[in-house]
Amino acid sequence: MFRLLILWDLLLCRTIKSSLLNLYRNQNRLYFSISLLFLMSISLLAQKSSDDTREEENTGDTKENVLRSYGTQKYYYEHLLKVTTTGSGHVFGLSHEIRNKEIKVEEQIRRTIDQVEVRPIVLNLIFHVQYTDDPKEASERITAQVEELNRTFSSLNNKERHPGDPFGVYTKLAANPKITFKFAQTAATEKYGNGIASLSKPKSIWTSYDLMKSQEKGGARAVLPDKLINIWISDLDPNIGSYATSPFQDVEDAGIVIDQRLFGKEQKSLTHLMGNYLGLKDLWHEYEPCGDDLVSDTPISNAPNRGKPKFKHITTCVRNRLVPEMTMNYMDSTDDDYQTMFTEGQVKRMHAMLGAVYSDLIDSSN
Repeated sequence: MFRLLILWDLLLCRTIKSSLLNLYRNQNRLYFSISLLFLMSISLLAQKSSDDTREEENTGDTKENVLRSYGTQKYYYEHLLKVTTTGSGHVFGLSHEIRNKEIKVEEQIRRTIDQVEVRPIVLNLIFHVQYTDDPKEASERITAQVEELNRTFSSLNNKERHPGDPFGVYTKLAANPKITFKFAQTAATEKYGNGIASLSKPKSIWTSYDLMKSQEKGGARAVLPDKLINIWISDLDPNIGSYATSPFQDVEDAGIVIDQRLFGKEQKSLTHLMGNYLGLKDLWHEYEPCGDDLVSDTPISNAPNRGKPKFKHITTCVRNRLVPEMTMNYMDSTDDDYQTMFTEGQVKRMHAMLGAVYSDLIDSSN
């Protein structure tokens, strides 16, 4: 993963390390031990400070935080792979086919990522509205949301002086995905327009994964999921969380399920979920703390961030100790108006996944 050599490390750390080494070589064991204990204390205090800061910044509207707890990881690991947690770690279930496809595709992407060409492409969206039966209200919200989605995927939105990156270190890594989203035009969308295939208002919230995709359960079946990105806008149980399907599962239920409270004008939750759908992982890993997101220019994070974290909000992960987290990245969980960027590595990974798995989604008429 990306290692940021900040000024503190270059000047202070290297000087102290050199001094310690000289003490040890000169057999000043007592001074060496005292100095080492002092450094360990500083490290522990830095970690506690980071954890306290995270706790302070992640408090606030508990309902909103729960609502914004994305469910893509839980959906993939627990619902699809049937992973169970034991005292000795995680035990995978019987979904070997999905895991085998993941391993195969990830190896292909690893071999070809450097040759990926980021070129303009168009993807078509189709919507299943499950929170209202008012076509005008639904159409206005969808239009506003797709405009925001296109701003985040087809231009650079990074701020020159982002509060989480005042020196522009991460801003320099921002890249334009060059992906444009359009409303699908099929027989299913003729009635309502604006890419709307179905419109309904269920009597209760959805409490289980993928039920909203079943007509037998009162939901709506995916329309041409191999060629269109299906999006279900629903009232969801917070324990499920908004989620995207995996590039490695069967295409039948492929798409994005988003809570309607996170959908609309200037909302960026769909940007995050679209990133998941196109192969990006969250910056944090719930099932492998401090796990790699398989992107070379993003720092490792130990947990999602909420709100608007302060500058020098650092990770406590050993491999990236004292490296500021990329809290302005769309694949974190910070506030909508705080998120501004994908990195070049993330953009390449999405385009690589489109080529490896989703080539039929690309609109060839443009």
